[in-house]
Amino acid sequence: MEELYKALLEELSKISELAYIDLDMGQLEFPGEFEGCPMPWCLIDFEGTNWQDIGQKVQDGDVIIKLRIASEPVESTSNITPALYRNKGIEIIRLWTDIYKKLYTFSGTNFNAITRTNELSEKREDGIKVRVMYFKTNYRDFSAIDAFVEKTVELETTVELD
Repeated sequence: MEELYKALLEELSKISELAYIDLDMGQLEFPGEFEGCPMPWCLIDFEGTNWQDIGQKVQDGDVIIKLRIASEPVESTSNITPALYRNKGIEIIRLWTDIYKKLYTFSGTNFNAITRTNELSEKREDGIKVRVMYFKTNYRDFSAIDAFVEKTVELETTVELD
């Protein structure tokens, strides 16, 4: 999974609007510890994986990737809000679309094309807007294979002369 996480981190880093991208370790549950770290954030988690042995200490897994995109409370996006302020609020929706477009069909060495499977909003009392996006990919895990060790073997040879 390390390769998948690194690839996601690198690909999402190409979206300049994202100020902070990290493995989800509960940062949104303890936001005070991250005071001063500007939003929006994208927190990556691997929600679940169904593994299947394919032999030779290799497994294939259907990985569910969970992204939590967190934004500070935004201006009103209502129809009566002046366009300047309304558009500021709508920028977060554009960010969700940019994330989807960046990851859709993205693939790497050990994983197939990523596809979005679900999307929803988290309800929070602190006003932080959190959009949860679920993606799926098939990941091939080679980590159980022992490292290749090169050995020199000396062979005894006998030559028979006629």
